Amino acid sequence: MSGSSHVTLLTAILLASIVGAGNAADQPIPGTKLSVQQSSTGRLSFSSRAAILAPTPGDGDDPRTVGATFRIFNPDSGESATFDLPAFGWTLKGGSIYRFTNPSAPAPPSQVKISMIRQGRSLSVKAKATGITLNEQTQGRIGIVFTSGSIRYCALFAPPFVKRDRAGSFKAAKAPAPAACPPGGATTSTIGSSTSSTSTSTTTPTIPTTTTTMPTPPVGCPPTATPLGSISFTVGNPTTDCGGRRVTPGPAAPVTGELDDGNAVKLRDLGLGCLYLGGGQNGGLPPAAIPGGSKSVLDVSGASGLALTLVASAGTGPADCTLGSGPLRHCVNGNGGTDTMGACASDADCGSQPGACLLDANCYFGPPLSITTTPAALSTCVVNAIATDSCGSADLASMNSSLSVVLSTRLYLTGNGTSPCPKCSGGMCDGGANAGDTCTGTGTTNECPPLDTQYIGELSVSLAPLSTATTTVTAADGLFCPGQLNPGAFGRFDTRTIKQTGVPLGGLPLTATLAGVFCVPQSGSSLVDGILDLPGPGSVSVAGNVQVCLPPLFLCL
Repeated sequence: MSGSSHVTLLTAILLASIVGAGNAADQPIPGTKLSVQQSSTGRLSFSSRAAILAPTPGDGDDPRTVGATFRIFNPDSGESATFDLPAFGWTLKGGSIYRFTNPSAPAPPSQVKISMIRQGRSLSVKAKATGITLNEQTQGRIGIVFTSGSIRYCALFAPPFVKRDRAGSFKAAKAPAPAACPPGGATTSTIGSSTSSTSTSTTTPTIPTTTTTMPTPPVGCPPTATPLGSISFTVGNPTTDCGGRRVTPGPAAPVTGELDDGNAVKLRDLGLGCLYLGGGQNGGLPPAAIPGGSKSVLDVSGASGLALTLVASAGTGPADCTLGSGPLRHCVNGNGGTDTMGACASDADCGSQPGACLLDANCYFGPPLSITTTPAALSTCVVNAIATDSCGSADLASMNSSLSVVLSTRLYLTGNGTSPCPKCSGGMCDGGANAGDTCTGTGTTNECPPLDTQYIGELSVSLAPLSTATTTVTAADGLFCPGQLNPGAFGRFDTRTIKQTGVPLGGLPLTATLAGVFCVPQSGSSLVDGILDLPGPGSVSVAGNVQVCLPPLFLCL
């Protein structure tokens, strides 16, 4: 293969997003607590307080009929174990609380002592065993997968959410939901009534009463290595109008997607360069236009045969790097925190405002987005920090690729109907936290953030994945995402299909349109969740220029 064709093919594969759809019934959930302690028998405690979508009583996912399993695994060491929770140990209370008990644990029928699934509220497991050895000096990361029929709940505890990590003891808390559940079908040690056996699951789950298939990125990213080159994407200009509240009126051309009803009749177009969020009752905020000119860079870190690894890049600075946030945390709402300078360990240090104690942003996904509303009092400035290291892969043999981008989307209610976000004008910030300070460029910029006191909450947004292909997500009942309360999307209650269409790589200079559909979980702020109707779907598209640089081949296209 010539150097030129090698680079072109590499770029096409990166942007193609030929990723198999994730399991439709997978529910990535935040991890409230995980404690794994080695002792004479071992102890394990896991809990998640989130909008859990529990199995429907009497259907094929009811644990009273099919039983359940709880898997603990270490993605770094490869250790994995699965505990059986047999069907006869389960009961149902009030039609919404499933409970498993085995007072004799760790004796048969299970080493799990108690487990509960509370519809819309929580999932918890307590066991008299650890499953994995914990004999390493540090464990690094530990994940869990709880399976009931075709439904899988999964969480991942990794730094900086690990509080104690040493031989024999692992404790972590307040971990965000992972981007996706790990692939199914892995061979694991299954701990049942009295013996250990090896089992392989080949079930392909689906969400009850819906045909939703949400694309999902891989869980976790590889460590950064010495790059062999880089790939960058520079965002082009969006459409002149992304549409109004409830996508009424619709957007101006060009458009990249559409919303359809249950009869496949188009309701509204979706505009190029527009971000749409929320369920069918989002009548508060209209879509936001993504300003052109921003750049994101990924490094090509290595290859195994024809399989290439893409990792986060330091780029040239905060404006184009793709590194995750942290490790330090500060109050983003202006609270003095524990040291009067905003340092914090939890939201309690920031006046107990949900989502106020956040990891410090290192890199941003474009400049702040201005959302102008009528009335102007709801006008909002959106700052998109990159939450975790972005990464991906490209396999030249199978033509498969993936790209994972997780954002910490921070909302500021400025109430400025003319300019919701401060701007850089004449080399100075015209308002916000850095009013009067020098800045570069024009328009909105992360050099000119809004006031901390205007912060109202954070969304964890997983762009999963952005694709040059066509993504079509259908939900017969209008509930596109786990825990979604109201049917529909983006303020249109009658939406049953969301479609986004990318444009493959082509031309010189190289161009492409990336588009995707994803889920947005609750923010923890009742104000934000109420305005946007969360949990709910999201959708975005961006057109732009692509540059591929591989110094070993002396090529940069």
